Amino acid sequence: MSLLKSGMVVAGGTLASRISGFARDILVAKYLGATDLADIWVAAFRFPNMFRRIIAEGAFNAAFMPVYSQASQQEGSAGADLFAGRILSRMTIIIGLATIICQLLMPYLVYLIAPGYSGPLTEWVFQFFTNLRHGVDLPAFPDLGYSEKISLTISLTIICLPYAGFMFLAAIQSAILNFHNKFIHASIVAVILNLTLIFAIIGSGYFNFSPLYGLGWGSFVAGLLQCFMLYRALVAAQLRLEFRKPVKDDYTKKFIKLFIPGLISGGVTQINLLVGSIVASFTSGAMAYLYYADRVYQLPLSLIGVSLSIVLLPSLIKSYQSHNVELAKNTLSRAIEFAAFSTLPAVFALIVIPLDIVTTLFLSGKFTILDAQATSNILMIYGLGLPAFIAIKLLSPAYYAHQNTKTPMIYASWSIVVNILMTLILFPMFNFYAIPIASIVAGWFNCMMLYINLYRTQVLTIQPSTYKIIAKIILCCLLMCGVLFGFKSIILGNIIEYNRLGTMLLILVGCLSYFGFCYGLEVIPRQTLKSYLKR
Repeated sequence: MSLLKSGMVVAGGTLASRISGFARDILVAKYLGATDLADIWVAAFRFPNMFRRIIAEGAFNAAFMPVYSQASQQEGSAGADLFAGRILSRMTIIIGLATIICQLLMPYLVYLIAPGYSGPLTEWVFQFFTNLRHGVDLPAFPDLGYSEKISLTISLTIICLPYAGFMFLAAIQSAILNFHNKFIHASIVAVILNLTLIFAIIGSGYFNFSPLYGLGWGSFVAGLLQCFMLYRALVAAQLRLEFRKPVKDDYTKKFIKLFIPGLISGGVTQINLLVGSIVASFTSGAMAYLYYADRVYQLPLSLIGVSLSIVLLPSLIKSYQSHNVELAKNTLSRAIEFAAFSTLPAVFALIVIPLDIVTTLFLSGKFTILDAQATSNILMIYGLGLPAFIAIKLLSPAYYAHQNTKTPMIYASWSIVVNILMTLILFPMFNFYAIPIASIVAGWFNCMMLYINLYRTQVLTIQPSTYKIIAKIILCCLLMCGVLFGFKSIILGNIIEYNRLGTMLLILVGCLSYFGFCYGLEVIPRQTLKSYLKR
């Protein structure tokens, strides 16, 4: 299957996941708005997400996929199955123990990730910065106690945390399926989570049950359902994954050698999110604003960046193992072109019409126009960093395919330093807006370091034609923005209060104008597009 076809399969599954995710978030916004209850849900679900992303996603895939490929090539399917089974047993023990420890320490962990949920601590922090700025005596540290917001967050996080364990099992199942070009099941697994949470939050209203606890228990049930669906997909594809005695053979040693740098890299990346959570927790509603904005900008990031990254890694691994370096370079270059063509218009749209997007998606119930304005400001800032976030997803597999997880770890570590410093410096001036600003600066720093090193080592060579294509795409995006501005000012501006239908029409006009300009400027000639489909 070609890179583009595989990417479209994953993108199709991801689109289904994102559409169902938007439906879920629209309901969350309606029932919880940007209130303290929304903050509690975001903090409680973010903790297992951080745990999952550190262990079960980037670090695991980067270490597992190359070694699984090597075991399959040298030992056949039986050797690959044995390796996968040993890793399954070893990681299940580690994650099980980590989950138990986190559950026991949950009150302390909640104070770590959301200290601002404690009223006395919030007052002390703002007084600390005020006194520090004016050069007066610093305030004494307060007696924290337990607030209702903290107590609810602890209870809900305890319920949500097992989801992280289920997601590790889903990660190893998905990795095996992706290696064998069975991309669709792993790409739609999030649909199960979204649908389960939708039923949970609607059902909580019918049964007079707290929507918070409905969402919490819904995530627990969704984890079980996701693992079962992927297990059935493995059985249908005649692929095996069984618990094996965790013996440390050569393949396992190589996995651990690759996994530890990736684990550190994933850990420092999550420190970015942790710093953001800590800062946002001191302003009521800020966690929710960041959550809703994140959900919107994650759509192009997941559809293009993550989808291409998923199919790019096994493709690059196979190219390098067959010593076809030129094919690997060409594949990576085409992926960059396709990513630019697909995501740059979204970047410009997030910058030009963020408020229209946010109000269309979330403005209802307890989510007010003031909430929409704060969320749209964050979304516009994230839009400036979206190209860097996507580029990181595309450049990292070039390192992982060479079994090099150390270099991305080093660059991620430096980016976390940049993020923390920027957040602390900007927080007194910009409050929670410092979080997305620092995030995009750190993202661009990481992206440039990855690119410069690849270019210097000649792993990545971008052809002159690629630069021309990107320049044409930027021109088309600028022309699209002109059309959007004119349509919004002249057509919709004459309507006193245009509704969601007007915004959807605005987005449709933007899409049509962009593709029209791309066709006119021959950004991607039809013959080239046909050659992509045949690869």
